[in-house]
Amino acid sequence: MITETLIVRDISNSTVQIQLHRPEAYNALNTEMLCAIGKHLEEADKRENIQCVILVGDERAFAAGADVSEIKKINTGNYPEDERREAWQQIRNFRKPIIAAINGFAFGGGCELAMHADILIASKTAQFAQPEVKLGLMPGAGGSQYLPSRVGKAAAMLMNLTGMKIDAQKALDIGLISELVDSDNALPRALELSERMSSMSQSALIANKSSILRSYELGQSEALMKERALFLEQACSADAIEGINAFLEKRKPQFNS
Repeated sequence: MITETLIVRDISNSTVQIQLHRPEAYNALNTEMLCAIGKHLEEADKRENIQCVILVGDERAFAAGADVSEIKKINTGNYPEDERREAWQQIRNFRKPIIAAINGFAFGGGCELAMHADILIASKTAQFAQPEVKLGLMPGAGGSQYLPSRVGKAAAMLMNLTGMKIDAQKALDIGLISELVDSDNALPRALELSERMSSMSQSALIANKSSILRSYELGQSEALMKERALFLEQACSADAIEGINAFLEKRKPQFNS
């Protein structure tokens, strides 16, 4: 499916690829694009066969930031705040794994969108920044919240207070991305990981993602209690019973979800 802002297609029986498609604007995140991402994630969440979603831009940019012409509308009262807030919430609510395959610019809202992914694969061409301060602004979709939890206070302060950009190697060194690959290999590596996930139990993938995210949102004691509850629930699932039996019987498991 090709729209004015996205190219969405099934690239396997278990994986949906969502490609940001505003090349004339370096894939800047306007409201139409954000709402479309949220909509397609909701649809993928409902499809039982889908295990994973891959987010990708193009060779020049993952996403160069928010659409500044829309931000200008905040003072006029015409800014689509409700739509944008709902779209970001839809992205955050997606239960299944998201892999971001990143080439080129991931600035501002683009960096924030990447941080909403669970696994970030960046090529050597990737660059990251939270440059809002250079426009007299600040991040509005996680750049001052997710970034410190990923890279620590020192690196987050440096990026947010100076607007400086960092290359992919630096992003790997500070823990912003999961893996660094050669140019043109970000999407192939994302595909490789999505195929690996396709053989996993969907309920186990969802439980793992949920538990890890809670570790950032809750105190450790409460998060540990939630983890234990999820573990006990998952251990009673049909997939866990099949996985344990397959291990003991030395065969490949056949998961139902």
